[in-house]
Amino acid sequence: MFALAVLTGCVVGPHPPAASPRDDWAPLTWEQRHDAMTFLVLPNMGRLFQRFDGKVSPDLTCRTCHGVDAERVAYAMPHGLPALDAHGMPDASMPIVRFMTDEVTPTMADLLGVDRGRFTCFGCHPRKS
Repeated sequence: MFALAVLTGCVVGPHPPAASPRDDWAPLTWEQRHDAMTFLVLPNMGRLFQRFDGKVSPDLTCRTCHGVDAERVAYAMPHGLPALDAHGMPDASMPIVRFMTDEVTPTMADLLGVDRGRFTCFGCHPRKS
């Protein structure tokens, strides 16, 4: 009987603590982030937008997302993209919204090494006040 109680306790006992959300980006130095953006994010996101836009070659640059004053703001994000209203997000049936939600956001989270569940539109877009 004691063995059964011990086994039952192991099976229905407390669950292990939930894993911390993944964030491989935060501990990187400026140089490491620059390299990741230059050699990983930019080419991959460039091809993603190239395919969506139906263009012959990618035309995404650092300034596309970081703004024309990227250097002045030390490539801070969110910055440079149109602000979004969290209480009035664009219609999810629009092709660009589906593309951003289904492809851009999860791809960007993966490329940055952050938890997909925590990376939202506001990782890149400022919030409207």
